[in-house]
Amino acid sequence: MRKYAAILAVLILSACKHPLAIEGEGDIVDANGSGYGCTLEQFQAADTACSENEVAGDYTASYQAQPRDGWRFVRWDGYCGPASVEPACAMDVAGESVTFWDSLYPDIAMPATTAVFEPEGALALYRDQVAEVDQYLRDIEFSGSVLLGIGDDTLLARGYGLADRERGHTNKHDTRFFILSVTKTFTAASIIMLEERQLLSTDDLLCDYLEECPADWQAMTLHQLLTHTAGLPNYLDSAWDSDDYGLLWTLEATEPEVLETLYEMPLEFLPGTDRAYSNSGYFLLGKVIEAVSGTSYSQFLQDNIFGPLGMEDTGIEPSSRSNFASGYHANSLVPKLSSTTMKSSGGIYSTVIDLQLFERAMQTDVLLSDSAREKFLMTHVDVPCSGNCTRGQAYGWNRENWSGIDILWKDGWNPGWSSMLISSFQDEHPSVIVLQNTTGGAPYVVPVALDIGRMLSGFDPRN
Repeated sequence: MRKYAAILAVLILSACKHPLAIEGEGDIVDANGSGYGCTLEQFQAADTACSENEVAGDYTASYQAQPRDGWRFVRWDGYCGPASVEPACAMDVAGESVTFWDSLYPDIAMPATTAVFEPEGALALYRDQVAEVDQYLRDIEFSGSVLLGIGDDTLLARGYGLADRERGHTNKHDTRFFILSVTKTFTAASIIMLEERQLLSTDDLLCDYLEECPADWQAMTLHQLLTHTAGLPNYLDSAWDSDDYGLLWTLEATEPEVLETLYEMPLEFLPGTDRAYSNSGYFLLGKVIEAVSGTSYSQFLQDNIFGPLGMEDTGIEPSSRSNFASGYHANSLVPKLSSTTMKSSGGIYSTVIDLQLFERAMQTDVLLSDSAREKFLMTHVDVPCSGNCTRGQAYGWNRENWSGIDILWKDGWNPGWSSMLISSFQDEHPSVIVLQNTTGGAPYVVPVALDIGRMLSGFDPRN
């Protein structure tokens, strides 16, 4: 029996390399359980290794259609049956499953069978706009993952392009990316969290939390670090000017070496007298978090943000490189980011799914009280803004009014990866999360995110 099952499996797989497909937002998963049949990936890749499983009786491969949030399963499309004799396929629409089997006849050919999903709830209202966004991303050959949400509803969560060009792995809704400077929103939230616990104050002096502190840093406050008004130069500027990205890509660099680099760089202006974007301030805020909490920056985030919110694919140093997007700059593969040098200024990796959990948490008191969230997200420093907008600097976020809609956003960029998160923190307006693994010639993440926002609800500072 096993001999015939193996022959059947080989012929089925060779007869139709892509027997299953998906239309809409959903997944097709192996419904047999461990050790029975093939996974969808094995089936589509014509991998015959799964035919060696111990299967009692007939060869069986069973799959179940599972809709994602905001979608519902509708039907299976496509002919499901034998090329000549004896049924080889059964559809159970009520159970959203499809099963292929036969033990007597190896001449089975199965045309493509598609699990069809349709939107429901808020997604149904935005169906045309979401379709426009999806087509736009395909037209510009976008490479990355995108999530669109409104309130608690997910309008779109999808990957585009390749996560790994060498292996041919595609980006998916749960592919992990470096989020770069979007990391600063987590660092700022951590500082406010510690302030709410009365373990520090944003009015505290930075030097109170450092073992060594240069003389010209003595007047710096945590508030100035949070708002880019401390006068610190950007410690990564020299790395970007280097052909090999210098310190940015030096995985052997230690934190003392990074600090020594900072100590030797002169201030750009006296603390509190001007504003200039600086990664340095947020790197130092990570040191403050460690000094106050008594644990590492990454562990503090895990214990106080990632863990409580269920952000299972988010962290600083991944234990595994599986399901991780490689970064490409000007079509060349770039090294992975250094968690030591980037850390609290830009070292977090995440997924669009996990970032939505954080974005939604900022509308509740699950992490911060109402008063703490108000301080976290309010404008602290006015910033010039051209076009149809007004801009202010919040803690870790840019706060703006675009076309009459209040928006908070943060972007990030380094060779190989870019990111942007846009949220009104209001249920009536969509949020946009864009993670990209191509830079240098590829469409830049900021105009891409703005185009998506315009298609969804009309907010666009360029009008």
